[in-house]
Amino acid sequence: MNNALLNSTNIIDECILDSGDSLWVALTSVLTMVMSPAVGFVYAGLVSAGAMGSMLGFCFAIYAQVTIIWVILGYTLVYGNSLWGLIGNFKYIGLSNLDKFENKCMTQYGSLKCLNTRPYWESCGIPEILILFFQGKFAAITPILFLGSISERMVLKYTLFFITIWVLLIYCPIAHWVWNHEGFLYELGVRDFAGGLVVHLTSGYGALITSIVLGKRKTYGKGPEVSNFPYVILGIMILWLGWFGFNGGSSFSFNRVAVIAILNTNISASCSVVTWLIIDLIAYKRITALGLAMGSISGLVAITPGAGYVDPHVALVFGFVAAFLCWTGVYVRKRFELYDDLDVFTCHGISGTWGVLATGMFATKRVNPNISLNGLFYAFNTPEENNLFILYQIVAILVVVFYTGIVTHFILMIMRQFFNFRTKFDKEVHFDLINFFDEYRNNKINMEVIR
Repeated sequence: MNNALLNSTNIIDECILDSGDSLWVALTSVLTMVMSPAVGFVYAGLVSAGAMGSMLGFCFAIYAQVTIIWVILGYTLVYGNSLWGLIGNFKYIGLSNLDKFENKCMTQYGSLKCLNTRPYWESCGIPEILILFFQGKFAAITPILFLGSISERMVLKYTLFFITIWVLLIYCPIAHWVWNHEGFLYELGVRDFAGGLVVHLTSGYGALITSIVLGKRKTYGKGPEVSNFPYVILGIMILWLGWFGFNGGSSFSFNRVAVIAILNTNISASCSVVTWLIIDLIAYKRITALGLAMGSISGLVAITPGAGYVDPHVALVFGFVAAFLCWTGVYVRKRFELYDDLDVFTCHGISGTWGVLATGMFATKRVNPNISLNGLFYAFNTPEENNLFILYQIVAILVVVFYTGIVTHFILMIMRQFFNFRTKFDKEVHFDLINFFDEYRNNKINMEVIR
C-alpha cells in the first residue's frame, strides 16, 4: 500500500509543469514560425520579378489567417475528443477549457495514468495551451508550402478563401487521424514524428492537384529559372534553421529524442544537398541555385516523419534517396513540361512519401521507446512482435494521398462554379510592367498593393 502511494506521488510530481521543457517548446515554436517567411523568400526568388512582393505578401496573409482559424476551430478539430476516430469535438472551440495552465496529459488522463499514456510527446511537463501555440505553426506552414502551385495564378482574396476551406476540410481531419491518440490511423499503428503525412503529403499532393486545375504560369520559361538568387539562398538558410524547431520541438521535451531529431535533420539535409550537387555535376556539368534549394528541401522533408525515430547514420539514407528521387522528379517535370513548375509536389510529395516509407523501415524503439513497433529492418530481430509497421505506413500514405487529392479537386471545382479566381497578372505581366511607373506617377496604383 505504501509503495503504491509512493508511486502515485512520484507520478504526480513528474506531471508538474516543467519550465525547461516549456521553454524548449516555446523556442522551437518561434523557430517554426520563421519557416513561413522563409518559404516566401524561396518562392519569391523563383517567380517572375513582378510577383516577388506578391509571394511574400501571400505568406504573411496566410500565416495570420490560419492562426486565427487554428485557435478558434482548428485545434479542437485536431486534438478534441475524437468522434469515431475521424474528427475532434468542440471541447476546445474558441480556446475553451485552455485557460488553466494544465498539461494535456493530466487533462486527458489524470495524474495516475499521466506518465504511462503519452500519445504524441515524451513529457507531461508542458501546458496544453503551449501545444496549441506550437502546433498552430504546423497548420500555418502547410498551406504556405503549396503556395507555389497558386503563385501568379489565383487572386489573393480567393486564395484566402480556398485556404480556409482547405485547412478545415483537409489539414484538420488528417492531423486528427495521425496525431490524435484516438484518430483511426494512430490507433492502427501509423506514426509520423513531425509531419511527413500531415504537412508534406497534404501540401505536396494538394499542390499537384491545384497546379493541374489552375494550369501553368504564363511567365514560366520566359525568363531565368531563378529570378533572384539571393532570395532563394536566404530563404533556404532560414528554412533550414527553422526546421530544427519543426523537428526538434516535436519531441515536446528537451531530451535525447529532441537531440537526435535535430542531428538527423542536419545530416539528412546535408547529404541530400551533396547528392543533388553531384548529380547536377554529372548531368549538367554545373551547380545551380535551384539544385541547392531543391536538394536541401528534399532532405529536410524526407527526415521529418522519422526524425525522432531513427538512428543518425540512417539519416544519410533518408537524404541520399530523397535527393535521387526528387532530382529525377524535377528532370521529368522539365522534360515533359508538367504543371508543377515550382516543384512543390516534387519536394514535398515525393520526399514526404519516401520519408514515411523509410520510417516504416528504419524506426526503432532503441531511439524512441514510445513507438509501438520497430521498423521492418529491426522487426526481423524481434520475432515476438509483428512486422506490419511498414504496411500501416503504406495504408496511411494511400489514405492521405487519395483524400487530399479528391477533396482539393472538389473544393476547386466548386469554387470555379461561383468565382473567376484566375488572376490576370500572369496574362498581362509584360503590359503591367511597361506601364507600371507611368501609372504610379499618376497615383493610379499603390506600390504596396498585393496582387
